[in-house]
Formats: sequence, C-alpha cells, structure tokens
Amino acid sequence: MGFHLTEIYSALSDLGLVRSKRHFSRMLGHHWSYLRDVEQRADETFRVPPMTVERVRTHLHELIEFMPKKHAAEIEQVIARIDQHSAVADVLARR
Repeated sequence: MGFHLTEIYSALSDLGLVRSKRHFSRMLGHHWSYLRDVEQRADETFRVPPMTVERVRTHLHELIEFMPKKHAAEIEQVIARIDQHSAVADVLARR
C-alpha cells in the first residue's frame, strides 16, 4: 500500500486538494515527512497502517460534501482505488 499512497497523493495534488507531500502527511495525521519516509520504505511487504488508510478515506468522504459534482466523482474514484488496493493487500497478507 506504500506505493499506492503516493498514487493517492498524486491524484489529490492534481485535484488541488493537497499543496505538498508535507501537507498530505499532516492530513494523514502523521509527521510532515511521513510520505517521504513511506516512499523510501515502500516495497511489496510494506503496509500503510489501517488507521491511516481509514483516516484518508474519512477525510475524502468529508470533502465530497463540499465539492462540485465533477470533483466529487474524481474523489470517489480515488476512494474506490483505496478500497481496491486495500482488498488486494489483505489477500496478499493472508498468503
């Protein structure tokens, strides 16, 4: 999920919802360098803690309420990717 966290950051950055990796890290409730640290450790075995995944999902759901429909649909796609990547990670963790 570490790699996918950077993908989520990129999508939110493209939408103008985060200003920087530092901003995204703080949005997740972590230290300002969290995303950079995740990028450095990301490999097939690295998992973002479930609480962090849930925090970003919750934040995105809250944003949807205030966004124009076009942007809300794009955010919903980001949430769907989070759910998909989380499901894959769960299956891989069971092996």
